[in-house]
Amino acid sequence: MDQIAGRKSALVWATHFSVVALVLLWLFPTVGLLVSSFRSLDDILASGWWSSLSTVERQQPAIRLTGDELQDGDLFVIEGELFASEDIKIQSWGTSSREPEALAPGETSELSRDRTVTLSETGAFRLTGVESFEGQRMPRVFTTAVVPPSFTGE
Repeated sequence: MDQIAGRKSALVWATHFSVVALVLLWLFPTVGLLVSSFRSLDDILASGWWSSLSTVERQQPAIRLTGDELQDGDLFVIEGELFASEDIKIQSWGTSSREPEALAPGETSELSRDRTVTLSETGAFRLTGVESFEGQRMPRVFTTAVVPPSFTGE
């Protein structure tokens, strides 16, 4: 009888383990909902909630270049920014949906009709051409960028 009083049965250990497992199974999606409620829709669609505390590399949707045209000697130039946030850093980019990662930041892409576009790591671009861009369809840029985590209260 003395040996039985000091020992717990295997059923007690199984009960404790089951309770801990159920709590963890319940806690995992609850934490996920809480974290997702502070993320933007784009972030929710791009990555899981467990990656929300680290930077994420993701392909951005195609961006059509826009801006005011200036004349610089014989060239017509449009300069601008692709992103409103300076926290986004471009890893690679391209002007074709077939090769969205063909170029590194700082490289220049040759387009049709003697036009070129250069894109920096921060998203600043310079589009040049020998003819005016007025009335022409502007080129699109595809980027793969490292995006820091962002949380919102909206």
